[in-house]
Amino acid sequence: MTVIVSVKINDGIVMASDSASTFTNTQVYDHAEKIVNLVKGLPIGAMATGDGGIGSESLTTLLKDLGKRLADKQDSMYLDPSSYTMADVAGRVHLRVFGGATTARGLASSAAGRHLLPITAGSC
Repeated sequence: MTVIVSVKINDGIVMASDSASTFTNTQVYDHAEKIVNLVKGLPIGAMATGDGGIGSESLTTLLKDLGKRLADKQDSMYLDPSSYTMADVAGRVHLRVFGGATTARGLASSAAGRHLLPITAGSC
């Protein structure tokens, strides 16, 4: 069971979670990262629940890899910091985890039942 909390306060958004994660093979990790800042310098965070990974990769690893792509101006997943919307972010997260380019790595077919809740943005 996962506990995640996102609270909007005057200065921004506070995100918190527990740190235990279970993979489908029932292996439990006591120090899992369930919260990821998707792009360094931008106030966009994602929290993961459900199984700890897809295939052989943890959800946190997938999200951190996506963050690198979102920041890379040469990548098709690039997120322009001056004009992005949360719909843009959610679409790229969905594409990375559930479809599109991920099918070549077999991630989309093994992503059923996984959860990413919520994707949150706030001002810092």
